[in-house]
Amino acid sequence: MNKQFANFLTEGITNLRISIPLLITSFLQGLSGFTAIMFLAYAGSNILAAAGLVSNFFIMLTTLYWGCISAVSILVAQYAGAKANRSINLALGQGIFLALSIAIPSWLILWGIDHLLFLAKQPLDIIQQASIYLFATNLSLLPLAILFVFEQFLIGLSKTRLVLAINLLQIPLEILLCYLFIFGKWGFPKFGIAGVGYAYAVVFILAGIAIASYLLINKKLAPYIRNYSAFKFNFQCYKELIIIGLPVALMFCIETSSFVVIAFLMARIASAAVAAFQITLQFCDISLMLIYAFAQITTVRVGNLVGENNKSHILLVVKVGLCLCLILGILIASAFLLFPTTFIHIDVNQHNLSPEVIANALTFFPILSLFLIIESLRLTIYSALRGLKDTKVPMLISLMTFWGIAILSGSYLAFYTALSAQGLWFGLVIGSFSATLLLIWRFYYQYKTVDLIKILKEI
Repeated sequence: MNKQFANFLTEGITNLRISIPLLITSFLQGLSGFTAIMFLAYAGSNILAAAGLVSNFFIMLTTLYWGCISAVSILVAQYAGAKANRSINLALGQGIFLALSIAIPSWLILWGIDHLLFLAKQPLDIIQQASIYLFATNLSLLPLAILFVFEQFLIGLSKTRLVLAINLLQIPLEILLCYLFIFGKWGFPKFGIAGVGYAYAVVFILAGIAIASYLLINKKLAPYIRNYSAFKFNFQCYKELIIIGLPVALMFCIETSSFVVIAFLMARIASAAVAAFQITLQFCDISLMLIYAFAQITTVRVGNLVGENNKSHILLVVKVGLCLCLILGILIASAFLLFPTTFIHIDVNQHNLSPEVIANALTFFPILSLFLIIESLRLTIYSALRGLKDTKVPMLISLMTFWGIAILSGSYLAFYTALSAQGLWFGLVIGSFSATLLLIWRFYYQYKTVDLIKILKEI
């Protein structure tokens, strides 16, 4: 018993040492997006509404980017465990190719969203602001994808403190430029809603150049960059990134798009409901980023163990990850339960909000708290499956639970019971809980049947 506790404690310390820098990084990244929305809220209600609609699509698209590119960290973690340095080089190089290859389709998708808003009969002034916002944010997509590759590469190597150091420099610059470009301060042009996209594009380009330069001069990391043969196109490695990453991307797009559908359903109930949903969604996004920071380390640790051919330790890693993520989820949920009014004050200028919006938001926070606790478990189990390269079945589970169970149950509760807008949030809770149960079943099945020798032969 003492030995089991000692192993649990040791793994917990290892997990925290890697995950805490990533947790702080995720908080900073969430703070950047949160601050940008807050700036837009002060710029005007129409601008905020346009940003709210477009941001959901943009988040869904960047989630597609991140999902595909996250396969880099999975492969790098396994290769690092197997000490296959040449394969690590390949994963980085092919990750760059993957980022480049998904840029053009992403631009085309974003440019067509304003037409979708027109078909959805959104107000004309909001569509005009949304079109401006779409053009500006399109400029940031490619440099953002390159940054994703570098970040996932470093996370796969467990270099999370370096990721934190990069973001400590990057995020303040993002916030500063957003402020300057939106409001036209310090002699800069007043771009309004487009200022967010322009600011991010500038910062992402500068950050990408800075990271690549640092990797070239760092003695431990330079070999991965200076091996130029790894940056030649390798179809086998590129294909593996897509096979692993595409289901991840589709899964997160399924989940993110379910929030878009919920937002449109909220709009059918009342404009105050969708505005309140947008407020709570900001905190939901930041919270999930924090929780997933912990959960992603479970992917890295499981990937390392796969590379080491150490199956016996995998279950311990997952248990530790579940405990840490659950504690974090409970802490965040408790804050939302105890201080909902404070968070609303932080999010927006309440003088610009109607009492109906505030009242709706206050009823959403308790449901959001329950949702986050369940998500802390779901994301950890899913991360463990990613470490085993099992991504297709979890994607199908998300499709069934979020687009099926969550939206259908939420619609029923919202439109056929007295719950109204709250019913849509409860639908998300039901979908997340259903997905968690199915993922637990899938993990135990995979753990009992997985052949690590077969995986190692692929390395």
